Amino acid sequence: MAQGYARSDGHRSHADGELKNLMARVGLRLDAHWRLEAGLVQVDNRAGDPGDERLASPAVAPRYDTEATLLSSTLRHAHGDWQGELRLYRSRGEGNWLDQPAPDGDTYSDFRLSGLRWQERFSPWSGGELLAGIDLDRMSGEARFARVAPAPASRFEAPDFRIDSPYLALSQRMALDEDWLLQPSAGVRHYRHSDFGSETAPQAGLALISKRLTLFANASRGVNYPGLETPLLASLIPPLGQSWKQLDAERLDHAEVGFKFSPDAATQLDLSLFQDEVKNRYVFGFPPEVPPPPQFINLGAYRMHGVELSLRQALGTDWTLFAGLTLLDPSIDHLPYSPRRSATLGLNGQLGGLRLAFDAQYQSEVWALNRARRQARSTPSRWPASPSPTSASPTRWRRWAARASCSSTWRTCSTAATATGRATRCRDGGAAGPGGRLLASCSARRLGPASAPACAARPPGPACDHLPQEATAAMG
Repeated sequence: MAQGYARSDGHRSHADGELKNLMARVGLRLDAHWRLEAGLVQVDNRAGDPGDERLASPAVAPRYDTEATLLSSTLRHAHGDWQGELRLYRSRGEGNWLDQPAPDGDTYSDFRLSGLRWQERFSPWSGGELLAGIDLDRMSGEARFARVAPAPASRFEAPDFRIDSPYLALSQRMALDEDWLLQPSAGVRHYRHSDFGSETAPQAGLALISKRLTLFANASRGVNYPGLETPLLASLIPPLGQSWKQLDAERLDHAEVGFKFSPDAATQLDLSLFQDEVKNRYVFGFPPEVPPPPQFINLGAYRMHGVELSLRQALGTDWTLFAGLTLLDPSIDHLPYSPRRSATLGLNGQLGGLRLAFDAQYQSEVWALNRARRQARSTPSRWPASPSPTSASPTRWRRWAARASCSSTWRTCSTAATATGRATRCRDGGAAGPGGRLLASCSARRLGPASAPACAARPPGPACDHLPQEATAAMG
């Protein structure tokens, strides 16, 4: 079981926030091959809405509150080199945008997710591994708009979306000589959506592996379907009608080459060069911004080139230093949530029974809210830093962060004889006793002048773009 809590006063008035979460898992070994597990994740978050920095602060500041619960159960099995699991999950939650300026008032939204994950992995022949499975997902939700009188209240019931995605992957390890292995791999996933067209996402890779050096190359496709925000927007903007049903899934084609190098057991250097090409980003608009009539349409596209470099260095037996650098070069000027430079530096280690972790992060200038789903709002402009996700204006900011943490729990270990030798089993938690040791936990964090939105580390997508006020809150 684990519990987390974080709070911040924010970078200006009414920009405060609070995060609370609880995670729990329990497992039962049925026999030597089968295991049953159950899990719980509960989150309860509060965020202030400072609004547009250029405008006077309202008498009552809006707030955005979210709450969600995830329940899962998993049945695992392991029979030699044949392993698999079946997982069922159910999640529900709400996102409430309260005390918005008139006429918006309060927006209440609820979401429901459920589905299963079934995966089997086995080795049909020497050096080969076959992975097969299927994901079944269902999502639905509703939104209620309690507007300020005389604006009318309304309610929206979202349709049920269902996505079925079976997949298959195969890899083969082949010895070239005593020092080198060649491992090709390939796979495919097929998506079938209840309301949008089917998609296929292939992947392929090749790795040349030795004790100290691994060279690799891979290519893959990612698929991102429009979410429940599309029928919601259509209900709020009647001229859009049912045009959301004509949308295609957004696609991301990824290609990457790189290496992993370990000159000795204490050092590992990783370098990768990659390119991402995004197509079919959907927008909505009115003529002449889009071809008539007013509609949703797939128009957006961009390309991203990038470099990632990381270093891990062991310092003795108890400490590890790590550092990372990422450089991005997008084809579109001012691409949101894509810092051209970001760096991390950290140190982890053990001090007696105390495990310590220190890390820091730097991001260069980042743009946000300047490329909305609304086609008419695609022109970037610059304003003083105001990284509120509810600000109406595009914004940019730099971000740096530093964090220190440590953990502690009582760990008890025991050793017993098995058929193949002796095995040691450790258990964390419980009362202190002989043969145990204490592992402690704490953390501290320092952020720069402004905290970045949750989507800041990734390119724009349906969950990260700025939408009209009522639609944003109802996405959950």
